[in-house]
Amino acid sequence: MKNKLLFFLALISYYTYAQIPSYYNNVDITLSGNALKNVLSNKVSTTQSTILSYTPGVWDALKQSDLDPSNPNKVLLIYGYNDNDGDGKTDRSRSKNNNGGGAGEWNREHTYARSLGLPNLGTTGAGADAHNLRPADIQMNSSRSNRKFAAGNGNAKITPQGNWYPGDEWKGDVARMMLFMYIRYGERCLPKNVGVGNAVTSDPNMVDVFLKWNAEDPVNAFEDNRNSVIAGIQGNRNPFVDNPAFATKIWGGVQAEDRFGTGNDDPTDPDNDGASELFISEYVEGSSFNKALEIANFTGNNVNLSGYNLRRQGNGSGNWEAAYNLSGTLNNGRTFVVSHSSASTTIKNKADRTTSSSPLTFNGNDAIGLFKNNVLIDIIGRFNGGTSNFAKDVTLRRKSSVSSPRTTYLASQWTRLGINTSSGLGTHVFSGDTNDSLNYCVSKGNDSSSEYIDYVGIGGINNSSGSNNGYKNNTSQVGNVSYGSNTVVISAGFSGQAYTEFWTVWIDYNQNGTFENSEKVVSGSSSSANRLSGTFTIPTSAKTGRTRMRVSMKYNAAQSACETFTYGEVEDYTLNISSSLNFSANILIADSNLENEEPLFNAKVFRLNSALVIKMRDYRAVNFTINNSVGQRLAKGRFKEQISINDLPSGVYVLSINDGQHTLIKKVVIK
Repeated sequence: MKNKLLFFLALISYYTYAQIPSYYNNVDITLSGNALKNVLSNKVSTTQSTILSYTPGVWDALKQSDLDPSNPNKVLLIYGYNDNDGDGKTDRSRSKNNNGGGAGEWNREHTYARSLGLPNLGTTGAGADAHNLRPADIQMNSSRSNRKFAAGNGNAKITPQGNWYPGDEWKGDVARMMLFMYIRYGERCLPKNVGVGNAVTSDPNMVDVFLKWNAEDPVNAFEDNRNSVIAGIQGNRNPFVDNPAFATKIWGGVQAEDRFGTGNDDPTDPDNDGASELFISEYVEGSSFNKALEIANFTGNNVNLSGYNLRRQGNGSGNWEAAYNLSGTLNNGRTFVVSHSSASTTIKNKADRTTSSSPLTFNGNDAIGLFKNNVLIDIIGRFNGGTSNFAKDVTLRRKSSVSSPRTTYLASQWTRLGINTSSGLGTHVFSGDTNDSLNYCVSKGNDSSSEYIDYVGIGGINNSSGSNNGYKNNTSQVGNVSYGSNTVVISAGFSGQAYTEFWTVWIDYNQNGTFENSEKVVSGSSSSANRLSGTFTIPTSAKTGRTRMRVSMKYNAAQSACETFTYGEVEDYTLNISSSLNFSANILIADSNLENEEPLFNAKVFRLNSALVIKMRDYRAVNFTINNSVGQRLAKGRFKEQISINDLPSGVYVLSINDGQHTLIKKVVIK
């Protein structure tokens, strides 16, 4: 909540607790990722001692928790911003006893809208949790309705896309309430069901807009006091009000205010621009001698492996054992695999080196370290972790969001796969996120109910979808491509009749936030619903790293990169451009090439003797009308393929043809 409470200004600027509240005494706040999320979830669930009634329980709670600091006879109204404009809807405060259901009164706003819960939150339990309820003007509450939260700026408003922006003053409050509802009620209150934004790599249920708002709009004294009052009533606190940095430690993103002083030691932050150093990307601990380690390079440069080595600590105790020294050059975007010399043929075929030395004789309780110039830079397992197994009979694959090595093991950075899994060995997908500081132009279709993008494949992206209401931000999906020849595969979906769709693909090669004419890489038109391929060449002048790709599909005409058009759809993705990648995921199958097709839904109009002939390009059934220049209807009907109209006198006419989804308009002159 942005600080409009001037009385508290000197007290609350980036306030850090002198002592962490005793509420967290039995919580390990040094954890991160899912481990921290789980312990906080358990804490807020087990400490809720009182379940409020919706009436009068919630009314009474809000009259205590949401008091205006400058006037304790009033409550603050969420989304409000002006008490002096003569418009009650925009009021920021109101008498605490002026509550109810009539005009000019305040009621109870479910910030996580009841109908967006799965199932509906109702008015008990989750639907009566005071951490989720705020006083709101009745009209303002009605305007918000059950609209999802989305990015914006200024005061509270409905966005052009029909979503809801809570206002600059309230966006942090909203974010922290949504984070609380997620850890308290789990799948019933998923952030993705109440907010519009990019999915976070580490948790597809979290959207980045709440993480950004949590960081951009810090906690103030009003929010602190509200949290404490509700804790006194219900028993539980909102951890993200007490320490917004908990969100960063769990989901990454923009660093939020760290009021506990614990820091964010989780390098899976999806806002990092690239890897800082080589890191271990895969670990295979299979049956018998099926042992392998994969090291990845996404630093942006080729790396000389001299000075790097692998070491093992046997059975979780003692010193690091003899090193296995690496050699050669590891190109940017590539991996280096070392396997045991007696591993299976499948594994050895993917290895760059084989050895039976100590580091490749690990078992499930042996820590493995990657060293540079004899200094530990990355580790799997816990040094001096004892004899208990942490990774026996398992393959561990580093998550694509991890951008740096770390010298303490963090299990949440790894995906666990079955014994002897080696299908991904030799390739590693590195994602992170595109540069959020770039503001790309808006492009969308206003109506994608009849035709839409239903598949995009490139560089490991294999995205199938239905209609996304004209636009979908898929930049959380990352394709890995290399300089030189590449292929993108696309297909259209049709809810009924097929139409000729014009396709264009742009890639922001220079990463300047603009799709230039020289960055148009694929274009063509087709009425096919099959998968179509387009081949293009990434020039050596393109910048290495992550950038935006835009895929646009428009009905019946070519489009520009920043166009809003009537029918069709636009989708944005992230590409990671590197010098040399050979991902097996890049092998895509298409039914045919994207070419240039004349519009399928079209009509040829001509005179034949004394008749006017209308001939469709295909065989669909259509309705038609013919009006004269003053709007008088002279003919109408329905036909398939072709029809002849007789006895039309000389003049100018407007021919309208409709197939039930689209309409063609043609001007006809009869001399």
